[in-house]
Amino acid sequence: MKYLSLARFVLLTFCLISSLIILGLSGNLLSGGGDVFDFEGLALATSLIGLGASLTFLLVGTLRKGAWVNMIAVEVPILTLLWILSLATAGSTASFFMFFFGTTCDFIGNNTEQVCREVLAIEGLSFVTAFLLLGYTAFVLTLTIRAQSRGNNLWKLSVTEADFWGLSPATADVVLQPQPAIMSAVAPTPTPVFSVGQEPYSYSPVANNYTTTYPGSPQVTGGAQMQPNRPNVPIV
Repeated sequence: MKYLSLARFVLLTFCLISSLIILGLSGNLLSGGGDVFDFEGLALATSLIGLGASLTFLLVGTLRKGAWVNMIAVEVPILTLLWILSLATAGSTASFFMFFFGTTCDFIGNNTEQVCREVLAIEGLSFVTAFLLLGYTAFVLTLTIRAQSRGNNLWKLSVTEADFWGLSPATADVVLQPQPAIMSAVAPTPTPVFSVGQEPYSYSPVANNYTTTYPGSPQVTGGAQMQPNRPNVPIV
């Protein structure tokens, strides 16, 4: 599917960019010293997984067709794990933000305001990434299961190669197989063949030793030509 392949490319590109941004922000928060909070380590781990997964899917899908990494059976579980981690990161970050900063980042101190805005950016990107991945994986999983129910196994194909709306191989063979011609139940009428000089409806002379008598005709013995009793029709 052309549009689904384009959506996959856009989604993986967005995940790559957002993972890079979250990786930089969480690294900056961890390098600032002081206490280390749970959301910082979770954001760092999730960004590393997202960076590696999206980069692998993009490069392998572009450079090598039919690789096992791009199979739906491999891609969907990894992206499902990624959106779960992204959602957990977003929830942990939102909890931290509400507890320490409330609802706004308008502070007098520049350092505190910068930290607040970095936390808010991690929260927003994590929520967006989680919901986009959730929608994509749910849609692909639904189409794959629907195709499987019709006998079309797509688990070992990539999203760019799979035909989610096509027929199964067995059904396609039945549809495309030429149907045999229906023979007529009525046997064709044979065409009589006459030899040269032979009158229509006459019998060839046959030498025999029997006697045949037709009603109203003289007795005919073996060796004579037998003709049916028919009206005399002049031959033109």
